Amino acid sequence: MVDNNIILLAQQGNRKAIKVIYDDFAGKAFVICLRYAKRREDAEDMLQEGFVKIFQNIKQFDFKGNFEGWMRRVMVHACIRFLGKIEIYNDIEQPEFTNLKTNTPTIISELSEMEILALIEKLPNGYKLVFNMYVLDGYDHAEIAAKLSITESTSRSQLVKARRMLQSFKQKQY
Repeated sequence: MVDNNIILLAQQGNRKAIKVIYDDFAGKAFVICLRYAKRREDAEDMLQEGFVKIFQNIKQFDFKGNFEGWMRRVMVHACIRFLGKIEIYNDIEQPEFTNLKTNTPTIISELSEMEILALIEKLPNGYKLVFNMYVLDGYDHAEIAAKLSITESTSRSQLVKARRMLQSFKQKQY
């Protein structure tokens, strides 16, 4: 875990401190990128862009929150920007005005992390993007709507559809 002295040195441009931060967080950051990317090469590009943003903006970290949490948010934003560049948002479906509440028992809660990530990988891009942002990265529907230029109801709809699809994937395995 990176301590505050390393962060301060990195904020001053110390290359060794920057390398320590990179080495400490790169594995976790790559997992984030893999969740958003369809291809490993895209995840690698996202990782690179994310670290560029982290180190360009490291002076903005004010030690009031968790440094790793701050880096995670920067990395997620980099992934979203990358996806915007390749127009992945086009896969986001407009909501159907049906009952979006789901009362089915959650099979997903019984899965391991690796099983969940494998199932998420099968989702259509729009579902995957909203699911990642809401469930795994903690954005609310208003934030997702603002970042993706969609409505909150579209975000909610994508999330419900993603959850239903994940449930159906898991049920087919049994």
